[in-house]
Amino acid sequence: MRARIATALASLLLLSAPFLRAAESPPASLQTGADLFDAGDPDGAARFFAAVGPGPDRAWADYYLGRLHFDSGEWDAAIERLSAAVEGAPERAMFHRWLGHAYVEKINVVNAFKKMGVAKNARTHFEEAVRLAPADLDARDAWIGYLTNAPAIAGGSREKAEAQIAEFMKISPEQGHVLRGRMHFNESEWPEAEAAYSRAIEVDPENAEVHYNLGFSRQQQENYSGAAAAFEKALAIDPGFSAALYQIGRSAAFSGENLERAVEALQAYLARPVSRGEPGHEHAHWRLGMVYEQRGETELAANAYRSALTIDPSHKEAKKALAKLE
Repeated sequence: MRARIATALASLLLLSAPFLRAAESPPASLQTGADLFDAGDPDGAARFFAAVGPGPDRAWADYYLGRLHFDSGEWDAAIERLSAAVEGAPERAMFHRWLGHAYVEKINVVNAFKKMGVAKNARTHFEEAVRLAPADLDARDAWIGYLTNAPAIAGGSREKAEAQIAEFMKISPEQGHVLRGRMHFNESEWPEAEAAYSRAIEVDPENAEVHYNLGFSRQQQENYSGAAAAFEKALAIDPGFSAALYQIGRSAAFSGENLERAVEALQAYLARPVSRGEPGHEHAHWRLGMVYEQRGETELAANAYRSALTIDPSHKEAKKALAKLE
């Protein structure tokens, strides 16, 4: 029984969401550090926030330092800092949510006897985040993710998750469909995820992120032309949506369709700086190599793989692809 509980609790790692967009903004006095964090400069951000002294900004500094530890896989340090953030500003839902995510990650590294206690801590902070910010999509998403993935003995329940979605529908029908789509996506229920995102688009057809999510669900069903169309729509709504460029290229790399557009999209992606949560340029070079291979341009493909390996010499897929060509 304990082994089954441990296995089920480990599945809560699906809840980890290090790149969800923040629902709250830091004070102006900390914007420089926040910009360093968002730009992917952990050392600069760490120096900035470590220098913040006692006062009203301290909780935010602890939050960002906790996020940096989270990104580095330092779960105990992340929990310590995020707990300090929650203690300093217990009214901030985002701080509770990220502390919950840190506890979820902690589940995987503690022994079976401790997993239930750690899961309880995660549940407490996800639930508190929703109580503090009932209209916040990411807070509700984290709580629904817990309810969906946790075993019943740890408070999990698909029925309770569905009830949370129904409650959120009253606040925002469009975002309620998004929540349902995320739940189905995390459960690998791809047709249901696509249907939910399609309904969200019916409510709000100009939401670029929802079109992007629709594209993702189609990719998982190997509907690459449909996925590309959704990513193109996301990009048309928001030309700055760089991740859509990457996914247009990725879809073509698998399907062998629209290869000229794929090259254009991936080159455009490589010309832009990588934002937090987006694939690194090494991955874009690798996908570009795949597209060139689809076009029969082996030398260009090899050069793309070499570019990927210049950025990340340990990139296994690029190494394998290059070795095959050579």
